[in-house]
Amino acid sequence: MLNAEKLQEALGKYLKDDSLEFCQTVCDEFHRNTRQHIVRMNTLASFVGKGLYFPYHDSDKFTSPFYYLLPYQAKNKQRLHYQKAELSLDDIVNDVEEIDALIGQATWKHILSHPHHPEYWDKNLTLDMPFDRANPRMNIDAREMSYEALTEYVCDCMSMSIQIQKDPHAVYQWFDDNITSYYGLRWVMSNEQLRFIYSLADSIIRKLQDKTRKVYFDVDGVLRDIVGYFGTPDDDWGVKVNGKTIYEKIVEDFSCLEKMPPTDYMPVAKRFTDKPDIISTQIEEEAREATARWLLKHFKDANMLFVGKGSSAEKNELLNENDRIFDDHPKFPQSQKLIIVGHGYNASKRGFRVNDPCEMEAALEVLKCW
Repeated sequence: MLNAEKLQEALGKYLKDDSLEFCQTVCDEFHRNTRQHIVRMNTLASFVGKGLYFPYHDSDKFTSPFYYLLPYQAKNKQRLHYQKAELSLDDIVNDVEEIDALIGQATWKHILSHPHHPEYWDKNLTLDMPFDRANPRMNIDAREMSYEALTEYVCDCMSMSIQIQKDPHAVYQWFDDNITSYYGLRWVMSNEQLRFIYSLADSIIRKLQDKTRKVYFDVDGVLRDIVGYFGTPDDDWGVKVNGKTIYEKIVEDFSCLEKMPPTDYMPVAKRFTDKPDIISTQIEEEAREATARWLLKHFKDANMLFVGKGSSAEKNELLNENDRIFDDHPKFPQSQKLIIVGHGYNASKRGFRVNDPCEMEAALEVLKCW
């Protein structure tokens, strides 16, 4: 995890005038941006194949000492710009160039360590070679790049297209400008690889453009904070409050469902839509009526679907292939349709998850109607 103390230690002389609060802000921004990128990438990957996701994508960005330099680059240049009147031109240039050189080393190490980067597959490249981020190497031989790595690469590039250019289609220009089957561009790939990456991008974009595709939200644990209302530990639904379980407390008085606060995810969902598609497993009619009233307190309207048997498996069966649902239930079937909303009680469940509102926001950026 990035933190201000390690940033100060890594950057040494460059931070002699910067406060701990400034350093923490820089670290937090980098951490948030990186997590959102990973979520966008895995949301796109969910449209590739059944249950596909890449849990370790860019994970070294949270641990490598070099990466304490990355979030500082833009901030440092901005800081030097505002202090220009007090610093000589040489001071400014030397600071920025030295930081850029260190960031180049960090980036090169990352690139050569991860198969989703084409450089990883060129056996002639080594860590001791110089690397210029502004003018990267040409004619990198990526013809041995596996299809699994190519899949992660396409989702990675498309995530950046959405983040930077707000358009998944921008990935095609990136491919055109950087990949060739002959020498003269950044990466050299075979015609089969080129057909694969363009075809995969086409397939993902078709699914994103599916007008029938819906984004569903579960209620409890996603939009409504039952655990917080009863003051029970997040990792234990079985704990008793005054001798009764959460379920027993609700059955005792269904009106409590109307009084419960929203989760921190609620504002993100409301920005995404004022008329959400809701699927809930509540069985009792009193619970459904109270939930409907609760939802209408927070949204202009809602498309509500209560499954008859009260099972997560039934929810999954109701969804179409390109639909997605944000759900927290630990027993929801393994499915590419599911985006797990992380809690202590579902921490052991395998699959693609969002762990806080900023990560849900990134997933919804991909899931909007393109």
